[in-house]
Amino acid sequence: VIGTWWTAPAEADSCCSTAVIDSTYRSMTYSFGSICMGSLLLAVVKALRATTDYLRDQQRSSDEPNAIVGILLCCAECILRMLEGILEYFNQWAFSYIGLYGYSYLDAGKGVVELFQSRGWTTYVTEDIASNVTFFGTLMTGVLTGGLGVLLNSTSFHLFEDSEDASKDWIAFGVAGVTGLVIGGIMMNIVSGAVNTVIVCMAEMPDELQANHPKYSQAMRYGWLKAFPSCGLKYDVVV
Repeated sequence: VIGTWWTAPAEADSCCSTAVIDSTYRSMTYSFGSICMGSLLLAVVKALRATTDYLRDQQRSSDEPNAIVGILLCCAECILRMLEGILEYFNQWAFSYIGLYGYSYLDAGKGVVELFQSRGWTTYVTEDIASNVTFFGTLMTGVLTGGLGVLLNSTSFHLFEDSEDASKDWIAFGVAGVTGLVIGGIMMNIVSGAVNTVIVCMAEMPDELQANHPKYSQAMRYGWLKAFPSCGLKYDVVV
């Protein structure tokens, strides 16, 4: 959707535009395998790390712990944690490229790495630009949803009347708050993915943004140059 808005804004001018429909179709058909590939690799690493954690716990609680096995498990856990972080970082950019061009998982990862290297942005994209904003948004969603749950339970639904007066509000807050955190996390992941896609498009197609959305282009160029003066973008004041 971001790519269509970037290059052909007339096709992405509403929530039910052809860009949204086509993107949904592609994500569930042609690009589904690439998305699953990245998610599967990360899931395998997470499963291996969980297994290593379990074995380390068993090793520590053993009556006769083996020092060599403990060292090997510690090294394996360290390697798996680093690999997990690399895959999470790699996936967020590869998925953006998959959404834009429909590449395979490996081709998308290779393409986005080469793009950032050619632009000299490799250092800049390691900055976690959107995480603080999305985390705060998720947290606020959980808090507000929890407060709404307490209010509705007190005035309308009375779902936890069997509990003590002091605890029923906390139960309502906890249930509603966790629900809000889950929903907020899903929504903020969409926002984070959109931010990553904007960065990829800005690296690859800055002229298209200037042609189709000059106001946003100037704002982005100004912000990037202020944060990263050597990023190579040019900023011209539009009168």
